[in-house]
Amino acid sequence: MALLLCCSVCSALCFIYTAYYLFKKVRRPRIYGKKTGSFYKHILAHCPSLSRKYWPTWWAINAHVITIGRLALQRPPSGLTYKREIFNVSDGGSLALDWADPEVHSIKDDSPILLILTGLTSSSKVVYVQWLVSDGLSEGYRPVVMSFRGLGGLLLKTPRAYCANTDDLEPVLKYIHSSWPNVPVVGIGISIGGIILVQHLRERGRDSGLAGVATVSSSWDAHVTLFETLEKPLNWLFYNRHLTKLLVNYINKNCKHLMEKGAMTKEQGEELMQKAKKCSTIREFDEAITVPAFGYDSLWEYYENGTNGNKLHQVKTPLLSINAENDPFVPEKVLPIDGFCANDDAVLVVPSHGGHIGFLEGMLPTRGTWMNKVLREFLNAIKLYDKNK
Repeated sequence: MALLLCCSVCSALCFIYTAYYLFKKVRRPRIYGKKTGSFYKHILAHCPSLSRKYWPTWWAINAHVITIGRLALQRPPSGLTYKREIFNVSDGGSLALDWADPEVHSIKDDSPILLILTGLTSSSKVVYVQWLVSDGLSEGYRPVVMSFRGLGGLLLKTPRAYCANTDDLEPVLKYIHSSWPNVPVVGIGISIGGIILVQHLRERGRDSGLAGVATVSSSWDAHVTLFETLEKPLNWLFYNRHLTKLLVNYINKNCKHLMEKGAMTKEQGEELMQKAKKCSTIREFDEAITVPAFGYDSLWEYYENGTNGNKLHQVKTPLLSINAENDPFVPEKVLPIDGFCANDDAVLVVPSHGGHIGFLEGMLPTRGTWMNKVLREFLNAIKLYDKNK
């Protein structure tokens, strides 16, 4: 009798869970854009995954599980090889440009270039970035990962680090265009990388130097993300605390290096490390370190500069953005739906599930995700898109 009761309860729970999964989580993504616009129509015609239901991994239907699950389970693509180039910036700093090795991957001379900007502390070594490179190769691109200063195995050469601005992106783009003057360049930005790319589109208007841009899990309101969302208890515990520790470690490692090289005095280095040590959130880190280092008058000014949602009307380059409804970094309330619907050149894709750079699918999601599927279709679509038609 007890066994029968137990089986009945388990069956009922399985039925309820299955119904919840099928009716609440398995959905077509919501798509926002100017429906009469050529780019909106082109994306729908050439990105079939957007017209189909997204089936997230059935056991990863919580935002935190799907976000952390990708970190734990995803494995890198096989056979990927980079050729590193050190790019020297005019102020004396440097950063790494990691190109997919053209000899190993048989890249054609006239292949379009895919410029990848990563998340806050990522580099070309991170698994999700390697899958983006693999996506680019599969669609006939020449992928290159731009690591921020002091990341990707490099140490800072000057006290200037990096933040959510376009200061380093601009010279890198100019260099790429001077090296391949007749080749289109497409950008993909993840999280902060997407923020920087959209900033660039805003600042440059029709003269962005990019044929198209895709962003994934990028914030549209830095004030809300960093003052509210990431300081909620669970989000602080799972993400904010960890990312802040990585930033503090970044400061410590690079300050010690700069002091050894004589590029920073002992007093300057120790003062900076002490300030960083007191930070327990990204907001505190930005206020103590980023704002004074980059000459902002206030934290509000820095975050307003990194807020793109209220400035979408300035974007004149084809833009596809993916943000999950349940992203623990980017709440649904800050998605600039009206801005996308009023813009001829921008499309927003909002799946019901996906977390932050999660988007797992399949029983054992160790390879590329739903995000990668959509981005491959986007890369193909951009090659076929003529904005002037």
